[in-house]
Amino acid sequence: MPRSQFIAAHFEHLIKTGVIKSGEKMPSFRKVGYEHNVCLSIVQQSYNLLENKKMIVSRGRAGYYVVRAAALNHLPIKTHPLSQPVEIAHSDRFNALHNLYFFKNILPTTHERSYLPQNIHNQLSKRISNALKFGIPDIHQDESVLGLKELRQQVSIMMNNNGLTISADKIVITSGYHNALYMTLLALCSPGDTIAVESPTTWRTLLILRLMKLKVVEVATCSEEGLCLSSLEAVLKKWPVKALLVTPNSNNPMGFIMPDASKQQLIKLADAFSCRIIEDDTYSDLIGTISRPRTIKSFDTHDRVILCGSLSRTVSSELKIGWVIAGELQSRISEMKLATIGTTSPLMQLAAANLIESGSYHRHVQKTIKLCQHSQVQYIRAIEQYFPMEARTTSPMGNGYLWVVLPEKIDIDQIIHSEMALNINFLSGIVFSASGRYHNCMRIDCLNPLTTHTTEMLKKIGKEIAARL
Repeated sequence: MPRSQFIAAHFEHLIKTGVIKSGEKMPSFRKVGYEHNVCLSIVQQSYNLLENKKMIVSRGRAGYYVVRAAALNHLPIKTHPLSQPVEIAHSDRFNALHNLYFFKNILPTTHERSYLPQNIHNQLSKRISNALKFGIPDIHQDESVLGLKELRQQVSIMMNNNGLTISADKIVITSGYHNALYMTLLALCSPGDTIAVESPTTWRTLLILRLMKLKVVEVATCSEEGLCLSSLEAVLKKWPVKALLVTPNSNNPMGFIMPDASKQQLIKLADAFSCRIIEDDTYSDLIGTISRPRTIKSFDTHDRVILCGSLSRTVSSELKIGWVIAGELQSRISEMKLATIGTTSPLMQLAAANLIESGSYHRHVQKTIKLCQHSQVQYIRAIEQYFPMEARTTSPMGNGYLWVVLPEKIDIDQIIHSEMALNINFLSGIVFSASGRYHNCMRIDCLNPLTTHTTEMLKKIGKEIAARL
């Protein structure tokens, strides 16, 4: 075990056993370095690991402190979905969320990814201006559908740095993640086919599956271990599942990171039942660990996994740049892309390629991770302060979302939508289920900062919850 992990495990034990108490200041870097005979950078890595687990929090020059005890005593949250194929019913909630997502002006207080450092938008605008001024490289006809070579090369380099060796000509650039997902499903499925999904799963994924008339079977998850493989195996034995949709790293909305051993076991299950895996890798860059978690695709030796990624989450939802690594389905997806959207904007592709090549994207991501970590801790504290003690939250390893579970008698959907205006920050759990479950759950988007307005909203939600207990 690396020294940084050993030291982190040591302090994790001291915190969980109460030797270092809630709210207490952590030892200084110099003291820890002297006691464990390591350099200060190793101590920093150890504290980063503890901070990622939401066990300690930085207070700038004042040092690191143990978070409140309530935040440390969360048991893993396990879901128990209806594990049989269902057709997703039409819901007015989907229409409302669609309008909120694409027409943000319907909500006066909304803000477009204000957690992102403004500098990244300025840099993106500068690169677009340069592309307009100096022109875009000539694109050969065979490259026009695959995408700009410069961008595919940069994506290939990012993949190689993260443990997945893939050449640029095996990558198809798309107009964002959901465009990649949609074309992949079109290439794989026909109406009436059955798709397995993690439960809970994102509302936009469910919307796509409904529009394509696909049946959905939900698979149980755990907030610490990810997809429940025993539940998946039972589903695969019972139903003819065409493909599995999975977000193993920084899952939305549960926030888990699936262990590598489980990813390898998942590959074996997929091979045994001839089931395709569609992997969503859009959130992995927001994980603040020392090394980026490996994708399921990196363990794939039989071309079983189709990997989809995007820059929309980390840069801007308005930057419709994504990609898909589809293996033998590449030619089919390329045909679909040509028939539907044609080519992805060369202007945006070139700007994105320059952003990655210059190192600006990497520096931006590191800043964003710190902002997200700070925001997430603030939301956890707000929930502890304003929600009843019966409320349970995930302790996500990935940065971005919190999943809050309340007593069964609470209908959080009614509280959110009856007592206050629809807000993308706080979504009721039912929109994350194909079968309408999780009425007593809510997802909080921590990538938008905790403002005075959102604090007041949480206070109101907490008050309404308490009144119904």
